This record gives sequence, C-alpha cells and structure tokens, in this order.
Amino acid sequence: MVVVVAVATDFQQETSTKKCAKKCRSQCIVELLPGRIALCFVLCMIKCKLVPTEVVYNCTSDCANSFLHNNPNADPKEVRLHVDQCYERCRNKI
Repeated sequence: MVVVVAVATDFQQETSTKKCAKKCRSQCIVELLPGRIALCFVLCMIKCKLVPTEVVYNCTSDCANSFLHNNPNADPKEVRLHVDQCYERCRNKI
C-alpha cells in the first residue's frame, strides 16, 4: 500500500512539473535571445514549482537580471546555473 502512495506522489509531481513547463514555455517564447529565454524559463519554473516568497523571488530575479545585463552573450546553460545560484543565495539570505 505504501508503494502505491509513493508512486502516486511521484506521478503528481511529474504532472506538476509538466504543467509548469508548458506554462513557462508559452510565457517565454516571446523572448528573442537564448539567454533571455533561459532566464525567463528558469525564473518562471522557480515561481511555479518552488513558490518562493515574493521577497525571495524578487531577489532572485534582480540577481539573475543583473548577471544577464553584464553578460548579454551568456549561453542558456550558464544563465540557468547562475539563476540557481541566485535563488539559493537569496533563499538563504532572507
């Protein structure tokens, strides 16, 4: 019985992730540059999946946007890693 519950929970989490990904993909498709698309998508997924406080989300967004402003040619992987670092830093700081 416990195994069935664990499997159901994993399925619900996967479904939630897919829903967030679809929402974020459609929201971020308007961005033109790969770095901007990555930034939009990762921030959207954080907001959708992790549901941070507004203060943590704004801190993360400001940090990530500052990075991309200073590194406009950053590749999407680099942007994603930096957003993750910003989120962890902001979450631990606040």
